Amino acid sequence: MSLKNKLAISDLDGTLFDTKDVNYNAYQNAIKMVEIDVKIDYNDFCNLYNGKNYREFLPKIIPDITEEQMKNIHNFKKNIYT
Repeated sequence: MSLKNKLAISDLDGTLFDTKDVNYNAYQNAIKMVEIDVKIDYNDFCNLYNGKNYREFLPKIIPDITEEQMKNIHNFKKNIYT
């Protein structure tokens, strides 16, 4: 009988790779893609929004955002991020 070694690697965000810079840039670019002229403050993003659901924080950054704009930003962000 042959025994094979198996390995599982898990990363709790920030342990192996800190994604806040990547997320910040992806959201900033996605917002530009829907032609909304808003600049997210980097420190606010890191301290208040990173890791939260887009439906929770996008209306705080863009108060008059529509549901369609939120979905588009989220989809653009996913495409940029991956």
